[in-house]
Amino acid sequence: MSEKAVTAPPAPSCRQAGQTLYLSGQVGADANWVPVAGTFKDEVRQVFRNVESVLQSEGAFLHEIVHVRTYLADFADFTEFNEVWAEVFPDNPPARATVQAGLHPPFRIEAEVVAHLGQDRQR
Repeated sequence: MSEKAVTAPPAPSCRQAGQTLYLSGQVGADANWVPVAGTFKDEVRQVFRNVESVLQSEGAFLHEIVHVRTYLADFADFTEFNEVWAEVFPDNPPARATVQAGLHPPFRIEAEVVAHLGQDRQR
């Protein structure tokens, strides 16, 4: 991975509709949009740290995620992705779809997330 910052997308990190949060695609970059250095697993972990950060900024949590759509640049990384997925969601994982897609280099993974805040929840 390059340590040079990339341009942040011109989209909000998330939008809320009723009790549902829709997160924009999260990639393996830090808060300054510098791609994480290291292995593919390191990149996946950064993606989910970013997801958690966006959720927390909205008063939400990982356990409220109901669906994840994941894009992999290379399906050869699928096994390693699943290993990190099991770390992030050891119990009651959300539904998900995983597809191979062309991603903006140097990123090898992007994840879109939908979280449901529940009917009785006050934010």
